[in-house]
Amino acid sequence: HGDAVYELVGEAGLTQDEVAAILSGEIERSVSVKEIAVRDWRRQATANGMGSYQVDTLARMFEYYNAYGLTGSPNVLRWLLEREPTSFASFARREFGQQRTSQITTGPQENR
Repeated sequence: HGDAVYELVGEAGLTQDEVAAILSGEIERSVSVKEIAVRDWRRQATANGMGSYQVDTLARMFEYYNAYGLTGSPNVLRWLLEREPTSFASFARREFGQQRTSQITTGPQENR
């Protein structure tokens, strides 16, 4: 695979609302989406200490995706992995389901 470039995606594109719904189900709290302008995001990211290179790079990525969308094929990732890619729902269940189970087992942090 030397010098190869692969545009990898794990599954067909999810909307931001679909991502929020999946996360809501896993953390058992409401998650909502609020789109902000890239210029506003830049201001917030800079104010929170993100470096200028990171801010510029991410802002360019956001602007590109806003203009052209996120393209790629889950078939390429499936081919490279030789298995089904992990879905976002499975990822969220693995990551946030563990936290929920851990909190139930150990109790709230402030009681320790």
